[in-house]
Amino acid sequence: MREIPIGEYIKNYRRKREITQEELCSGICSVSTLSRLELGRQTPSRDTLRALLHRLGLPEDRVFVLVSEHELEIQTLKQAIQFGLVEFEKADENDRPQIREQTAADIKRLEEIVEEEDVISRQYILSARVTLGTQEGPYSPAQRRNLLEKAIRMTVPQFQLDKVGEFRYRPLEITLLNMNEF
Repeated sequence: MREIPIGEYIKNYRRKREITQEELCSGICSVSTLSRLELGRQTPSRDTLRALLHRLGLPEDRVFVLVSEHELEIQTLKQAIQFGLVEFEKADENDRPQIREQTAADIKRLEEIVEEEDVISRQYILSARVTLGTQEGPYSPAQRRNLLEKAIRMTVPQFQLDKVGEFRYRPLEITLLNMNEF
């Protein structure tokens, strides 16, 4: 198997599919970040890479990426949050406050350590908050819809409900659409 720099791999498939840099990175990263990635001057985060590959329709299982300690901490927190959200959904009303408190603390920690421009992690944080609700209970249907649309628009700025079938969504974006039950 031939090893190809990840930036070259992305650029080749982007060009093959006649997708501009702007179209590929819209809502994921800046054009300058994608350009540096394609030129081999920057290594993408794991989430950014997965989002770009998904938008190109490429499998991520062929890509080997080394991750930093920071990214490992982010992934570990996301796993803990996901576990907490599942437990929260399954729990009875008596156990929910404790699970909510721990999961909210994990979300807060994740929010503290992710970079401002890491829209993928910020989208995950918002979607987790929607699932968890507030201490007073779940969001109203209108609040929930607004928050979920905001989360989708973080990575799909041009999102339009009537054109939902015209775009390649990432798994989290599909989950957000399903959570909202448009």
